[in-house]
Amino acid sequence: MHPFARSLGVNAIHAAAGVLDRLAEYEARRVTIDGCDYREGLNAVRINGGIAGNVIPDECQVEVNFRFAPDRSVAAAAGHVTTWTSRSVSAVPSSTTTVRSMRPPWRCRIAAAASS
Repeated sequence: MHPFARSLGVNAIHAAAGVLDRLAEYEARRVTIDGCDYREGLNAVRINGGIAGNVIPDECQVEVNFRFAPDRSVAAAAGHVTTWTSRSVSAVPSSTTTVRSMRPPWRCRIAAAASS
């Protein structure tokens, strides 16, 4: 959609702001194992959206990286990210947000597709 017609749809990059806000509010788990302190982290590491400078984007992808402590299994880490994602992105208004893919479970892509 051309920017002059902005009122006709939703900018998916703007809609992804809700996901980014929730990532910024994420409270990292801290754990001490054998005297070593670990702080887990869930962070946006890449964002991509739009096809041209004069087109309102109808999709935006936020790639999220989860660094987890060694007391979590890979399956538990994947479950944590999946649960967090489903709870957090369901509250993002004006968008349909889904987990697109999980590459080794510490990374996932969240796509915000604009809805009108």
